[in-house]
Amino acid sequence: MKAPAAPGSDAAFEEKRLDELVTYSVALRPQMVAAALVIAAVVWDGGQPAARVAAWLAFALGVRELRAAWLLRLRAAQATPLGPRLRLATVLSFALGAGYGSVALFMPALDTAHRALLTMLLLSLGAGAISTTYTLLPAFVAFGLALTLPAAAVWALDGGWLGLGVALLVAMFLGVQVRFARQTFGMFVQAYRMGRRNDELLAELGAEREKLRQARDAAVAADLAKSRFLASASHDLRQPLQSLMLNSGALARQPLDASTRGIAVDMAAGIEALGRMLEGLLDISRLDAGSVGAELRSLRLARLLAGMCSASKGRRAPGDSGSSWSAPRRWR
Repeated sequence: MKAPAAPGSDAAFEEKRLDELVTYSVALRPQMVAAALVIAAVVWDGGQPAARVAAWLAFALGVRELRAAWLLRLRAAQATPLGPRLRLATVLSFALGAGYGSVALFMPALDTAHRALLTMLLLSLGAGAISTTYTLLPAFVAFGLALTLPAAAVWALDGGWLGLGVALLVAMFLGVQVRFARQTFGMFVQAYRMGRRNDELLAELGAEREKLRQARDAAVAADLAKSRFLASASHDLRQPLQSLMLNSGALARQPLDASTRGIAVDMAAGIEALGRMLEGLLDISRLDAGSVGAELRSLRLARLLAGMCSASKGRRAPGDSGSSWSAPRRWR
């Protein structure tokens, strides 16, 4: 499985790689100390002098602490170009692997059982390093080579089928670890890309929400402006209607025959109904503008319908006598 390529020329991604390496490497101090103690115990149990074992333990832990301190300095050195910092992190990982791998110097003096146990401990330590150095594959390879190759060399130099077989197994196991580290790095790259895309989508969503909010505010402002305009223009809208009402009243006072007077009365009623509708429209505009408040009142439905029928008498077709309408008792 080929690991996805890292995002090119992405300084933020490279900084994150270094940050992950530093964070995990520093956080795993107890585990690294415990591993060094177990390795030292195996060597001491194999019959090596306690002073030499203690010296190796101090050396390995000292290298580990120096690497952690330098990694913290590398992360803080933002002004330094990123490339040299990543290369130095790789060198520090190689130094840590060499510090722990130097325990192979004791292996020629150990019996086969202790030598095999020590080899398994080193391989386990290398496998665990994947979780701390997978973001920087060269650092893991450098650490793994410095950690396990000395032990493999001791087995190979020991001669015999057993020694050569174990050395080959160590090399094969290191290759498997490198492959697994590449796959883990690929998942890291995918997770980073998904996170970046998620941030971009959130930013786009925020921009769209802002546009919708602005459009809503503009629509509300336009509707409010319309309502305020109608409320303020009510006087101008009433003037033509009042003129019609005055002319209708003047016409009703003229000597007219019965048919013409009926038309004049219906026209006056229609103008009056139009006035009420205009007042209702203006009341709604005032409500929208907030200049008046609503008041609930009962409504006589029969009177409303009777007025509508009366206003529609003048719109009948010629020859249509129409029909009278009487409201049901419960509406009156």
